[in-house]
Amino acid sequence: MIAVALLVLVCTNLANNLLAPKATLLTSPAAALLLLAIARHGGYSWADLGLSPQHMLSGLAWGGAGALAVACAYAAGLAVPAVRAAAEPSPGAGPAAFKALVDVPLSTVALEEIGFRGVLWAMIERGHGPWTATAVSSVLFGLWHVLPSLSSTAGVKVPASMSHGPGPRTMWVLLNVAATAVAGVGFCLLRRASGSLLAPICVHWALNGVGFGFRVAADRPRPPASPRPS
Repeated sequence: MIAVALLVLVCTNLANNLLAPKATLLTSPAAALLLLAIARHGGYSWADLGLSPQHMLSGLAWGGAGALAVACAYAAGLAVPAVRAAAEPSPGAGPAAFKALVDVPLSTVALEEIGFRGVLWAMIERGHGPWTATAVSSVLFGLWHVLPSLSSTAGVKVPASMSHGPGPRTMWVLLNVAATAVAGVGFCLLRRASGSLLAPICVHWALNGVGFGFRVAADRPRPPASPRPS
């Protein structure tokens, strides 16, 4: 069962990053539904998958608090000139809203949370316990980002300083894999604490989606400071 779920994820990763990167709004939701169907056919309940209505309020509470913390961190970053300068150029308010409200939830968040914190976590946890499920699913989540870190399909471009030569590009990939694996551990802990996938879904969306709003805000020139009275 785990092998089948992994095969679906591998095929989707290849499709989204190499074969049909412009079709992620179709391939990602379809893969998420297929993974849910596989898990349900294998006898996993909605509670096993973190999708029980019983834990929705808990998931929203944990996720809302985490998303608010992320939004506050982005807001604080806007006040730091070096952080504003480092932000990638905004695609514009309209495209940014589409990315944040449609593309990120459907192409990224739903698939990754259902796949890694829902289906894979439940399958591994049943036979090996929650900590093994957290460790293994997080490592796999990091490896999931190898292909996106080599392209701009995930909205993250390779820095110019790391775009030439195998050494810098390899370092860029390793940094992305490590960072996303650590993030995966955090998402798993949120899932366990709340009993619901809604918690990591909310925080995951905030990290990706609010980032587009940050880029729009960072592109806007700040008003000149008022002269201080002498």
